[in-house]
Formats: sequence, C-alpha cells, structure tokens
Amino acid sequence: MEMAVFGSLILLVFAVLVSYIQRYNDQQYVQMEAFRRALEKAETYSTGSGENNNPGASVQFTLMNNRRYADPQGSYGKGSAQSVSASSSVYWAVPYVGKTAASQVWYKVNDDELTIDENTTIDKIVTTSTVNFNETIAKSETPSAIVNHDISRLQDTITTTAVASNGTGFSITQGLYVDGGQYHYSQGAVGQRVEREKTWTTPF
Repeated sequence: MEMAVFGSLILLVFAVLVSYIQRYNDQQYVQMEAFRRALEKAETYSTGSGENNNPGASVQFTLMNNRRYADPQGSYGKGSAQSVSASSSVYWAVPYVGKTAASQVWYKVNDDELTIDENTTIDKIVTTSTVNFNETIAKSETPSAIVNHDISRLQDTITTTAVASNGTGFSITQGLYVDGGQYHYSQGAVGQRVEREKTWTTPF
C-alpha cells in the first residue's frame, strides 16, 4: 500500500515537471522567434530607389502561439490547451538625411501573419476555442495475446480577436493540424480533424 501511494505521488510530480518544462521551453522559443522575425522585417524593409529609398524600418512584432501539452490525466492524443506569447521591438534603419525610418506593427498568430496600422493600439485580445473529441478503445483476446487498439479524433477551432480603441483590429479563425508529429493551428486547417491511433500487444 505504501509503495502504491508513493508511486502515485512520483507520477504526479513527474507529470507536473513535464508540463512545466514544456511551457518553459515554448516560452523561451517564442521570445527568441519574435525577436528574429522582428529583425528580419526591419532589415529587409525597403521602398523606392535612390533618394526615395528608405532602407530598414522600426518594427514591433508580436507572436502568439496556441499549444497542446501532454496531459497524463487526459485522453489519448487530446492534450491540454495552453497559449504562449511574446513581443519584440527592433530598429534597424539607415534613412537618408531629413527622412524618417518607416514604422511597422506585425502580428503572427500561430501560422498566420498580418500587419496593422502603426497608429492602431490593441487594447485586448480575446481567444475562443471549440473542441470536439472522441476516443474509441477496442480490445481483443486470443490464446496467444491480448491486443489493445486506441483511436482518438480531435477537432479544435480557435478564433483570436484583437480589439483596438478605434474600433479596428483583426479576427483570425484557425484549425488544428499535425505536422512533424506536433500540433499546429492555421486558417487553412479549419474543419480538419486530427486522428491518432496506437496498438499494443500483450503476449502470453
């Protein structure tokens, strides 16, 4: 009995630790990616030619990612929904004398990227999610083995709405898909359903 209680506590601590490591790793990755994308936008910006050319820009880049983390207490393949975000501002410009560097504001929500007017101030961002999930578990027994087969079907639609003080902003609806074994969200994946399955055999 003591070993059973102690084992449960170890599994609980391990699950919390895995969740924390996943979130910490993603947060660090998002912060670095926001900086790199802001730097790329600022460095490559250019308009016109000659004296009308305005190389470089001042860029504010905000990156928002929705993730699904491993959840030992959840169903197979469902995961636990979390969100991470980061912003970065970069000035990389060498304008001609008497000219001002261009200013841009960019948002990247999961896979989709957009720019808004530099004078638009986003007051709040609201995210809503609709999740449909079902799981089928089948077991067959033979004289030689017990075979378990598990199939999960997950459909997740997320709408991210940014509200500005002047009544403008943006709204993006994205669907869940799998690429490289990891969950992602994109406008092109709205309505898609992710199916995952596993089979394990216990021989006699």
